[in-house]
Amino acid sequence: MPHGVGDAFAGLLLGFRLRKGNIFRCAASAVGAISEAIELTARLGLPELALVPARTFLTQLRVPVPTRRIGQ
Repeated sequence: MPHGVGDAFAGLLLGFRLRKGNIFRCAASAVGAISEAIELTARLGLPELALVPARTFLTQLRVPVPTRRIGQ
């Protein structure tokens, strides 16, 4: 796992939450975006999360991740 993933995920989740509101859609957006960034980082062989090369993934989600409520 590249360095910086947790911090980037937290920032994405907050950013999507402020923009979209619905926590379930926000979580799906953040997971999808960070997954794309991790894949790109791995392809580039970098130890740190490739934030600049992955900026498109981090700002314009292309891969939605389905979510479901657990419990209740």
